[in-house]
Amino acid sequence: MASLILHPEHADDLPRADLVRIAAALALGGADPEPGCVPVGAGFVEHFTLVGCAPALVDAAGEPLCLRLVRESHATLLAGTNAVAPRCRNCRHRFGDWREHLERWRADPLGEWPCPGCGTALNAARLDWRHHAGAIRAALEFVPVFPGEVQPQSTLFARLRELSGRDWDYFFHAP
Repeated sequence: MASLILHPEHADDLPRADLVRIAAALALGGADPEPGCVPVGAGFVEHFTLVGCAPALVDAAGEPLCLRLVRESHATLLAGTNAVAPRCRNCRHRFGDWREHLERWRADPLGEWPCPGCGTALNAARLDWRHHAGAIRAALEFVPVFPGEVQPQSTLFARLRELSGRDWDYFFHAP
């Protein structure tokens, strides 16, 4: 099921308690959603813009949009069916052959290699996936969200930084 994933940049880790605290401070969800999803809170409409004429924020069974806290034991690259060719953030080199590297990148998203365009040390977490994929260790995941039907507001990222001391990013994931 497609989702919108908010995460600390560069696959930084956050303790689960911090994810719970952040979600509560932003009114994004109810109590700790262990192990599943909880309906989104009133803060969702304050921090996200709905795009399109009639976004359907329910799943096929009619279940409403929910929040899931994600914690991985190691960095995990999520590049689904909606993923696009990533670029180097420094020189904008396009990795047109990215699918050939995907297995290696998934095995070690933080393993570095030089950019063929500029020589900058890169890893899958530092690539510009244009909000269509990303590497995470900790995240706030909103399910179901079709890619592009919801956009986080810039004020949300300022609050996330204030609450966590880290920069955050987002991407849409369609498995």
